[in-house]
Amino acid sequence: MADYKSFKKLISAMESSDNPDVKHPPVKKGVNKGDTAIGQYGLMPNTIRELANRAEKSGQETISDDIIQSSSNLQIEDMLKNRPELMDLYVNRLMKHVMDKSKNNPEEAYLRWLYGHNLPDNRIQRLKKSDDKTMKRMRDIINTKHLMSEQPDLLQIPEEPFVDKPYSPKKSK
Repeated sequence: MADYKSFKKLISAMESSDNPDVKHPPVKKGVNKGDTAIGQYGLMPNTIRELANRAEKSGQETISDDIIQSSSNLQIEDMLKNRPELMDLYVNRLMKHVMDKSKNNPEEAYLRWLYGHNLPDNRIQRLKKSDDKTMKRMRDIINTKHLMSEQPDLLQIPEEPFVDKPYSPKKSK
């Protein structure tokens, strides 16, 4: 893959077939049991809370990070659906995290995205060998969408100006 933009396209294709209005089914087991992923990138509410907490601990907290930590899953979903720039902030944070942990290997990074961003390397290697269906689909998407590049190194996520503002839900008329 050439850059984070290509990796983001892979995530969108894998998680939602590029559909920003996808309705994800509830998770059936594990730490996210009963929760539903959000949007075309399939972000989980608990993951978003963890990313907000990490931002706070690193001194990079935004107003929304503070609000998210005490919000319900439905409130988080509403915030991200109504503020695409906020969705991008969390997608970019998680992309950086999984790519760093995977030493810029997009296949391993996606497996972390799908199965758990904090999984140890040995678990990722086992998944890489055992989840043939995901691996085949991922490689097909990479090839058909031409997400591979001659460049071996990924570029950094571009620094985009992010201006946070207090959240206020839309009022229905």
